[in-house]
Amino acid sequence: MRAETKTLRYLKKTPSYKLTGHDGSIVAQHHYTGHTHAVVYFLESVGNPRCRAYCQELGQHLSAAKAFKTVILGIAPEPVEALAQAHRELGLSFPLLSDAQSEVAGRYGLVEKRWFGPLRQRPALVVHDKYGIAYYIAVSEKADERPSWEEIEATLRRFPRG
Repeated sequence: MRAETKTLRYLKKTPSYKLTGHDGSIVAQHHYTGHTHAVVYFLESVGNPRCRAYCQELGQHLSAAKAFKTVILGIAPEPVEALAQAHRELGLSFPLLSDAQSEVAGRYGLVEKRWFGPLRQRPALVVHDKYGIAYYIAVSEKADERPSWEEIEATLRRFPRG
């Protein structure tokens, strides 16, 4: 399951975000800046079976992520209520954040504008360090193309442990 991936030759500062989580809490990038790295998964939709399966797969690696001082976050283009239901159904151990207007996804360049019909948020995974610098970006055209945990972990190994 290979996605169009970019291991960046130059470092890229990620756009900031402040979103509402599935539990109603406010989560902002600056909450982690300076002390925690992040794996940010942009879901096409919480209703998409492949996106749901990948969320569960990421959740299985939460303890490995914590060993790298890394949080896992999911960002989806649905309202908080839909995310709360999906979070319960999937038994996730990381937050799902609502980007119902796809504003944050748009700043990441992940929104496809179409002549007819609704906007489409492309599924993607971004790994950034504790300063918000992206080291790895995987953007997919298909819902079943996702980076493996081994690819993600290889990026996390590049970050200083201190």
